[in-house]
Amino acid sequence: MNARRILFTALILCASLVGKAQQVNYTVEADDPAKDPVVILNLELMSVDINSRSIDAMALTWGAWGIVEPIPRIGVNFKYNRSLLSFGRLGFRDYRPGQELNLGGYFVFGKSLKTKPTKVTLDVQQGETTYSTNVSGDRVATREEIETYIMVPAQRYRQYGVRGGLFRKSNAYNVREAFDIEDIEFPYEYTELTSTGVYAGLFIRRGSNVFINTNTHGRQFNSAMSDIYLDVLLVPGNKITHLEVEEGEDTVDITDDLKEVQSFAPLGFRLGYNLYQFEKRALTGKKFGLATSMEVGYNPYMGWFMNGGLSMTLVKATRPATLN
Repeated sequence: MNARRILFTALILCASLVGKAQQVNYTVEADDPAKDPVVILNLELMSVDINSRSIDAMALTWGAWGIVEPIPRIGVNFKYNRSLLSFGRLGFRDYRPGQELNLGGYFVFGKSLKTKPTKVTLDVQQGETTYSTNVSGDRVATREEIETYIMVPAQRYRQYGVRGGLFRKSNAYNVREAFDIEDIEFPYEYTELTSTGVYAGLFIRRGSNVFINTNTHGRQFNSAMSDIYLDVLLVPGNKITHLEVEEGEDTVDITDDLKEVQSFAPLGFRLGYNLYQFEKRALTGKKFGLATSMEVGYNPYMGWFMNGGLSMTLVKATRPATLN
């Protein structure tokens, strides 16, 4: 249990002991999460992309991602990212911007709608700041957040499906840094890796959409949809290009040279989480809404990777769900 929950629980217990507990009365204005996405478009404002084998590939990126479902149960998922700044450009200005494209489809084979206790946040306040010293002797400041919330019985909508598609990613790639190869006879400092492959996996989509009116904090709601997915990656196409050439010369493909001294299995995986908005402005009071996208996984050439950041939902088109 984290600090804010401990503090919140302690406050509630103390209030009950002195007979000053505050009762929150509420009425439900809407509770309708059973909606399927038709078009969901999210603008990725800023994200961080980190790869374990090459620090040069670490980058700040922006892009777009979303869903198009022309008919119930069958849809398209897409994601495009482009680097704003890669770490490698601090040492080599001719690194090209990294890019990633994912384009695939999905099929929903199961749906469910159940009533469960659902958290609705009423208020978040900043608590006191405390100071301590860590093992290195540095002073550390800790600020508590006090969250006031209630649990209300509300409907939860779930979809279960399979997905698959194509992906392509290019990024800065320092072969010396990645594999510590010292006796190789080709240029390996400033290169670019382009990986092309396919993915296939499972996903769960969850939605809540409850709006309440309270006697203490006015109108509050819990409305969002999220996707959790697990993909297997098959990455047979990998091209490594040497970029540090004389002006007017072409870049050099050194993939075969690297394969002579380093072998790779073409399999990887990734675990991803997307959170986005789907309810219209008439209920939320917001034309757009905050979203997030993040992944962790393993790419045969890039090694372990992690990316994620803040997005904004721009388009929220849905249809009533059919549960049969």
